[in-house]
Amino acid sequence: MSRDVARKGVRMYPVHRHISPLVFASFLVLPALAQNPDKNARPTETPLYRGVSAPEYQILNINNIALWARLDGPGARSPKGKEVSFFPRGTAPIIYMDNFVWGGKLFLDANKSIPAFRQPIRVGGGTYNAGTSAGRVIGLGSSAVRANPNSADVRCYRVRRDYWTMTQKALRLDAAEANEIPIDQVTQVQMDAILAQYEKDWTEWPVQYGAPFIERNGITGYQSPPTFASEFNVDSLISGKYDEPGISGANPNAPADQVMWTVFNDLDVTRAQSFASYPLGLELQLTTWGYSRNEILSNVIFRRLRIINKGGVDTSRNITPSLGSFWIDSMYVAQWSDGDLGSFPDDRVGCDTVTQMGYYYNGGTVDALYASFNLPPPAFGYDIVQGPVVPSQGDSAIIGVRKLFGWKNLHLSSFGYFGSGGSFGCIDNIGYSCLTGQWWKLLRGFAPIGDFSPDVLYPSGPFPPSKFPLSGDPVVQSGFIDGLGTNYSFGNGDRRTVTSSGPFSLTPGDTQEVVVALVAGLGADRLSSLSVMRHTDNVAQAVHNSLFTLTRAPGIITEVAYPTVSEATVKLMAESQSVSLVSISTTLKTQAGSMIANVELYDDGIHGDGTAGDGRFANSVTIPREHNGLYLDADVRDSFSNRLNVSRAVDFITTLGPVRAVGPTVVSDNLNNDGVVNPGENVRFAFTIQNATQDTINNLRITATPDLELGRSVQPISVAPNSSLYMRAPV
Repeated sequence: MSRDVARKGVRMYPVHRHISPLVFASFLVLPALAQNPDKNARPTETPLYRGVSAPEYQILNINNIALWARLDGPGARSPKGKEVSFFPRGTAPIIYMDNFVWGGKLFLDANKSIPAFRQPIRVGGGTYNAGTSAGRVIGLGSSAVRANPNSADVRCYRVRRDYWTMTQKALRLDAAEANEIPIDQVTQVQMDAILAQYEKDWTEWPVQYGAPFIERNGITGYQSPPTFASEFNVDSLISGKYDEPGISGANPNAPADQVMWTVFNDLDVTRAQSFASYPLGLELQLTTWGYSRNEILSNVIFRRLRIINKGGVDTSRNITPSLGSFWIDSMYVAQWSDGDLGSFPDDRVGCDTVTQMGYYYNGGTVDALYASFNLPPPAFGYDIVQGPVVPSQGDSAIIGVRKLFGWKNLHLSSFGYFGSGGSFGCIDNIGYSCLTGQWWKLLRGFAPIGDFSPDVLYPSGPFPPSKFPLSGDPVVQSGFIDGLGTNYSFGNGDRRTVTSSGPFSLTPGDTQEVVVALVAGLGADRLSSLSVMRHTDNVAQAVHNSLFTLTRAPGIITEVAYPTVSEATVKLMAESQSVSLVSISTTLKTQAGSMIANVELYDDGIHGDGTAGDGRFANSVTIPREHNGLYLDADVRDSFSNRLNVSRAVDFITTLGPVRAVGPTVVSDNLNNDGVVNPGENVRFAFTIQNATQDTINNLRITATPDLELGRSVQPISVAPNSSLYMRAPV
């Protein structure tokens, strides 16, 4: 790009274009955005504590995901320089680093007619470098100043409501993970330090600065609960109706099991230069929480970013500063991530416009790091379960875990991605026009090419161009997906993603918030892990939509039988994880959303559910066989009138007819031909695929994964209706 064109590129009016794949191939990899960290370098270590009882880092480790955070924002690598998140906890990493990024147009007046004199569009937040500083903002507008970041109350807080009754085993594991050492190296001093910090954060929980608390006693404000003792334990909090630190929803008796909280700001001009932008004048409050008591929610961590327009920034056009606040318009907030799913060079990404998420999955059948734990590759994603709010007559939104009428929550507005290495056509890749310009495009769903030059969409080849590239379905290999090896869908690699929501406004003194669920899934292989993750995400969204009133969803399984050549009987069974459940209503639907049947499940002992009142619900329905897979929505209610609506509680229910794989059997072993697999042998296995349906099964594959390299697949084959096919697969 010429210098003249670059200078002209600061025009602000929208020009949407679709970019050529050949041009895009040169800028998928963006050093100004990615900063290309050396992931093979020795990690840089920093202290866990800044001082006595003042943690700079904390780890959420209550369930199957371990996630680090730092006092100046989310997404920091661990104190010893390791990755930010691991799943399943204690195994391999899923995230190298992640953070929030935001941006908007700044104005000096409520009518938004006078743009900020300097940098009228600004971007803030963090990626590999935090653009924020620890501590709250004291005051508003011209009087707003940063709190002293070295104050003892400026720290990353962490509470675990059962800390007083933690077992020695649980406490030792917590100390091992917090200190990043093997569990057999944990000392009593380290265990005592963990327990002391839990107690300190519990008793000094900073409600006065905005930390959430659970209201139970009916008295306005927060009243600290009694000190834990032999006669007062965690169960006493609910039974005695005491307030407590942490977070819950409309049901105060369903609190999160572990919560982290920190507050930070963007007023430091030097730090804000991570995006070559001046500050916007924001205070950010980050609440991170998780649940341990539910199998599905054990694979979810929720993060709520509360954004407050405090001011305290230079609004003048002169050399002499004049502090105040901006009216921020056309604002977007995004979850940025450098996901490393095990080994980082073999990742793929995508977005799901139905579940409002961006996600990562493995490009190969085997990942070297996960194989070392004898695990297939998992999948993970970020779901914007609650976007910012905008006025909308007749609608209702969720903010502060409460309903707000006359407003609505924004959804996923765009998805962006890029990779590491290479270069692109920006003249100054550290200046305002380039860095802020590229991120401004990414936040709004455009390809990050050039600077503030005209907007262009990501290339999409034969698929319609949109702000949601890679929105196909990798599980069924349909639509626009990653890894196709083309100029618009590259091969496996190291990816970054930007999952965005907007636009919204933020007036001086106003507050917005976004809630993102970090969701992970582990299946039998890389693609079934995606399916598991999607199911978990559906439950996470349903729990959020219920205002966290019901945080225990029953697991539903299906069995399909074929009483006639044209019918299928679907038996639905649900195992209640809460004895208070009173009803489970389900709806079978086609993939297009058309209803097939409503099925009420019963716990009465006469619907194939076992004994009446045993917490097992079941029922059956006979329907015509369907050529395509069905899915099941579930509506769950408990005795306290709490309700949970789970979309796609079960997906891809096959009713076309039985398909079975018989085998494997050994048909050739070269050393002694004894029909047994022996060490060092070249072995051939055989399978018989029995298709008892009325349709041909196409694109069937058998994949072998003999070592840590990518598995080998036989060519796709077809099986005719009501027939069997004998197959051999080399191993």
